[in-house]
Amino acid sequence: MPAFKTRQEQSEYFAAHGLKGYEGKFIKTFRLRKRVLFTVSYGETELLNQAPYFFTQSCELNRRRDDYNTFGQAQKELLIDGPAREFWEKWDGKHMNKLTIKQYDELMIDLDALSLKYPSWNGGSLVTNVRNDRIYSR
Repeated sequence: MPAFKTRQEQSEYFAAHGLKGYEGKFIKTFRLRKRVLFTVSYGETELLNQAPYFFTQSCELNRRRDDYNTFGQAQKELLIDGPAREFWEKWDGKHMNKLTIKQYDELMIDLDALSLKYPSWNGGSLVTNVRNDRIYSR
């Protein structure tokens, strides 16, 4: 990948090579059950010297919800059977990889379907996750 001086130059390069650039960046978190969350993201780093990449992680908040018991690549342990597990199994092979525009479009369709099954929000910070997990626990 060449060195880029501007975001525009980078975006044009990705488009010319059939890849989705940083204009498609997102972070979406799903609440699978009380204190168990699954986050899907693309392009969250926004660096000129790095291509955007697809990424998933899961976490379990501790009982007091002031930290994580488990965080990171814990999908195998935390995603029990169901739509989130199926999503992860389908997309895990693309973990830490660039996506083509076609793959990105398919990912968006799959995310929309997942959003119909679980409460979700944009972002994935501890503060945002705790606030939303408490809201959905009521």
